[in-house]
Amino acid sequence: MVGDKASSTKAERPPPEPVRLDELPPPRRRGGDSEPERESDRTDSAETPPVIGVGTDEFAAQASDAPIVSTDADLPTADIASDEEIRRDLKILERENRRVERALRNLGGSGIGTGKLIWPARGPVTSPFGQRWGRLHAGLDIGVPSGTPVRSADAGRVVLSGPTGGYGNYICIQHTRSLSTCYAHNSRLGARKGDRVRQGQVIARSGNTGNSTGPHLHFETRVNGKPVDPKRYL
Repeated sequence: MVGDKASSTKAERPPPEPVRLDELPPPRRRGGDSEPERESDRTDSAETPPVIGVGTDEFAAQASDAPIVSTDADLPTADIASDEEIRRDLKILERENRRVERALRNLGGSGIGTGKLIWPARGPVTSPFGQRWGRLHAGLDIGVPSGTPVRSADAGRVVLSGPTGGYGNYICIQHTRSLSTCYAHNSRLGARKGDRVRQGQVIARSGNTGNSTGPHLHFETRVNGKPVDPKRYL
């Protein structure tokens, strides 16, 4: 709306209702042409510490039961990042990794998972775990469009959930006494600290938040907070 009509009704609008995962709009795809990045899709990596216990108020049962489907036609076609951009992002993510490692170290408890993980989303691995230009890429990247359901790799308890610097919207789940998994760059989070989740339950929707060169899921496995190669557990 524009003009006088918009100004006259602005004060009368009711407050927005909470967003449910099953009510989210369809994923937005990036075409072959470069698309300007939205400011809302990025977070201040230098100043935002891990936020513990932040998330949506409830899970969406319908979304949790929806199958994960991803075909080649669905995959994002983001612009190829330059080496300089990748180095910059790795530097920022390495700093966030140290924060997360401290937060997850020595959580205690026996855990409720099995330690046998499933893939959190279906798609090609676009970047594996390992060293890049002398810095650690602490997880593996799965190429999926924004809005793809992200599922818990095992049963567990949510220990971190919220905007976390370069990781964007980030969620970590403790499965056993030592093993946790973490999921980064999400567009939406569907669980908060203390929630118990089952294996395969939808916990988030993938996205492009934080320091990210395009829509994907960054998936980490951590032992006592320290990142290890997820393929050892999948």
